[in-house]
Amino acid sequence: MNSEEQEEKSATQIAQEQIKQKAGKKAKKAIGKLGKQLSKKLVSAAAAVFKKAIVYVVSLLAPYLLGILMALLALLLVYLITTMFFTIGKSELDDDYSKELLSYIEKQVDKSVDSDKPEQQPYKVPADLVVATMQIYNSEKIGRKEKKIIKDVVKALTPTFTYINKKVTTQTKSYTCVKVANGEKKCSNTIKETTENVKVLSKVDAWDRKVSFTYKKVSSDWTKNGDETSKTTGKDKNKTETTEGSEQKKTSFEPEEHITPDYTYLDESLRKAPLKYGDNDMKMVEVLYLAADGEIYYTEWLNGEEFEFSSSSLGDVGYGDIDVTPGAGVPAEYMPFYLGAQKKYNVPWYYLASMHYQETRFGSDLSESSAGAVGHMQFMKCTWTGWSAPGCSGATKDMLFNKAIIKKYNGYGIDANGDGKADPWNPHDAIFAAGNYLHKLGFKESNATSVYKALKQYGGGENAGWYADEVTVRAKKFKEEAKYSGSESGPIKVTGASDSPMMPLKTYRVTSSFGARKLCDTCEPEIHKAMDLAAPTGTPIMAITDGEVVRSNNNCSVGNHSCGMGWGNFVWSKQVINGKPYEAVYAHMTKVLVSSGKVKKGQVIGLVGNTGNSYGSHLHIEIHRGVRIYYQNVINPATILPYK
Repeated sequence: MNSEEQEEKSATQIAQEQIKQKAGKKAKKAIGKLGKQLSKKLVSAAAAVFKKAIVYVVSLLAPYLLGILMALLALLLVYLITTMFFTIGKSELDDDYSKELLSYIEKQVDKSVDSDKPEQQPYKVPADLVVATMQIYNSEKIGRKEKKIIKDVVKALTPTFTYINKKVTTQTKSYTCVKVANGEKKCSNTIKETTENVKVLSKVDAWDRKVSFTYKKVSSDWTKNGDETSKTTGKDKNKTETTEGSEQKKTSFEPEEHITPDYTYLDESLRKAPLKYGDNDMKMVEVLYLAADGEIYYTEWLNGEEFEFSSSSLGDVGYGDIDVTPGAGVPAEYMPFYLGAQKKYNVPWYYLASMHYQETRFGSDLSESSAGAVGHMQFMKCTWTGWSAPGCSGATKDMLFNKAIIKKYNGYGIDANGDGKADPWNPHDAIFAAGNYLHKLGFKESNATSVYKALKQYGGGENAGWYADEVTVRAKKFKEEAKYSGSESGPIKVTGASDSPMMPLKTYRVTSSFGARKLCDTCEPEIHKAMDLAAPTGTPIMAITDGEVVRSNNNCSVGNHSCGMGWGNFVWSKQVINGKPYEAVYAHMTKVLVSSGKVKKGQVIGLVGNTGNSYGSHLHIEIHRGVRIYYQNVINPATILPYK
C-alpha cells in the first residue's frame, strides 16, 4: 500500500486494524496494555461518559427495535475505542502512521495560536477534542484524507482573539550633578516623555468560554537606566566632579481577566460548513471527548442548567488552589513559584524544580559559575539581559536588574514579584525567567524531542545532552513522588462567585514577596512567609473576601517590635476563597477598625501602619490553607490574590 492510500484510511479503520494486529498470541498482552492505559483515563470520567452515552443512544432509539439498539451501541463502542486509542499518547501507538497522525494533530493545534504570544496559549483547542470531533466527520466522509479532516476540524475550533491599542508612556529623566572641592553639590535634570502603542488582548472567543479583559493603569517607580558616568576636572581647590545618568519611569496597564463559560463557539463552528453537524452529532462529540477524560458541559449549557466549570479546562496548568505536596526532595517554599511559572509558560513544575536542583541545589549555592552564570537558575548574564546588550558579559547587578535594558535587548530576565527589579538571585524572578526561556525554546511536554532540545540548549548547547537526560529523569521522579488533590484552580461557578478575592489595597508597592530574602547585606537569609505591600500610613485595608474575624489586636504603638506577636495591630480572619476555606492575617496596622464578627468583601477593616516588628509603613498579609497552624499551611498570597 502506498503512502497516499494509507493516508486515506479513516481513523476508525486504523483503530480497527490496530486491534486486529494484536490478535492471536499477542492478544492477551495487547488487551492488558490498552486496558491499563484506558483505565487510567476512564476512572474519573466513566460515570459522566456512560450517563451521557446512554442518554444519547436512548434518544435515538425510542422508535426502533432492540437489534438497532445493539448495532448503535456497538458503533458507539467503536467510536469510543478509536477516540481513546489516539488520546492515550504516542508511546502506546504501535504503527508509525498512527503516531504521525497524532503528531500532525498536535502540530495543527499548536499552529492555531501564535507561539510568540504567550497570552494565547491557554485558549488553544485540546488535541483530544479534535480527535473526538473528527470521528463523526470522518464517518460521514469516507475516503476523505485524514490530514484534510484534521485541518478542517482545527480550523473550525481555532479561537479568535481581539486586540486593542493601549498607550504606554515612558519618562526618561536625565540628570547632571556637579560637586566642587568644598563639597557643595548642585544637580539639574530634564525629563523627556515618549509614548508607544501596545496591542493588548481585549477579548477571546474559544470553544468553551468567552473571555474579556479590563485594564488598570499602573506606574512604576523611578529606576536607573544604565550606568552613571563621572569625570573629574581641575585640581585641589578647582577640582570639580561631574556625574551624569538617567532614570526611567513607565506607566502601563495591568490586565484583569473575566471568564464566562460558554459553548456558543463550539456549537456554531461545528454546525456550519464544512462540518454541518446536527444535534445528535454534537452530543456524540461530547460523549467521545468525555471518554478521553476531557471536561465538557455542552449538554448542561444547552439545557440552561447550572454547572461548575473547572479552570483547568481553561488551559491553566496548576496555580491557584491545586494542592501539590512535593516529595521529600523538593522544598515546599518554592512550590508557588514552580506552579506559577507552570501556569504562565506551560512548563511543568517538576521540570523547573529539577532544573533548580541541577543548577544550585535549590538555591543553596548561589556562587557565580566558572562560565559566568548567576542566580538560582544559573543564567548567563547575556541571556538574562539580551546578548546584544553592550557589556552584557560583565553586567553589574544594576544592569541585570534593569527591566528597560532587558526589554530593549530581548533578554529573558523577568520581574515576577513586581518589585521593579528583574533579579536572578530572587527565586521568584529566576524560576519564572527559566519558564519563559524554555517556552521560547519550544519546550512542549507532549513532544519528547522538543523537551530534549530545549533542556539541552538551556544546559549549554549541543554537548549538553547529559544535562537534558539528568533533568528529565529527576523531573519524572519529582512528579511521581508528589501528592495531588483538588482542582487546578478551583471551580468557577457559572452564576458568578462572590468569593473570588480582591487585593486588600487599591494602590501599593511590593517591598518583600513570599520566599527567600535578606533584610540587609550582612543579614542571614530567611524565608518570608507573607507578602509585604508598602503604602502610606492610614491607607484603607479591605477584606479580600467575605469572612469572619476570629482574633484581632489594637493596642500596639510604633517602636514596640514584639507587640502583637510581632504583627503589631492585626486582624486574623477566616476567609472563603473560590469555595475553599482559608485564614488570613493582616498585620502592622496603625488602627484596627473591626474586632470581631463577620466582614464583607471590600469592607475597610483597618489602616496601614508601622506597628510591631516593622520598619516602614506597609501591610503584611499572610494566607493559610484551611486553618493557620503556625506556618504549616501557609501559601504564597500571590497564588490567590489578583496580584499583578
